[in-house]
Amino acid sequence: RSFSDWPSSLPWYSIERGSSGQRPHDANDFEASFRVGYDQHALYVAVQVRDESFVDTVDLNPMSQDSCSIFLDVQHIAERTAPIQFDILGNGSPRRAPGPAAFWSYQRKGPQHCYEDEMRFDIQRIRPQVKVTPGLVVGLDLIIWDRDSGHQGPTGVSWGPIFRKHGCSDRLGDIL
Repeated sequence: RSFSDWPSSLPWYSIERGSSGQRPHDANDFEASFRVGYDQHALYVAVQVRDESFVDTVDLNPMSQDSCSIFLDVQHIAERTAPIQFDILGNGSPRRAPGPAAFWSYQRKGPQHCYEDEMRFDIQRIRPQVKVTPGLVVGLDLIIWDRDSGHQGPTGVSWGPIFRKHGCSDRLGDIL
């Protein structure tokens, strides 16, 4: 694994619980994990994906290609708030980044069959009244979309057990 500038004490979490479409055959077909870190200004998310068949399209729909969708609710205290969705498409470009680009930054590294996404979310710009401190509860989930050439539909694999996260923050996990 790379992400050499990340503390080795931060654990990796497997992205394998929820699934939409055809489940991956095995770890050679698809495997993904993530880790989270923070400082006083930002939340950092590192994602690593291994995929035997990489599909990239010009379509802006993350489900039409191999991509990463992140759902974030900075305060995660309201019962039915809508999380913010951030997408990194197969070619490494963002889609539907809400608000100014200053809210987040990202980088995709690696060959197509084993790629890494590293994201920084500027919490102070997303919610100026929120301070990133130990004990802050942040709602987070990730869906990795895997599209294999020759198959009809996409496979979505998430960290959390339920899909359709865009409308309900109660479908996200708690971090920090």
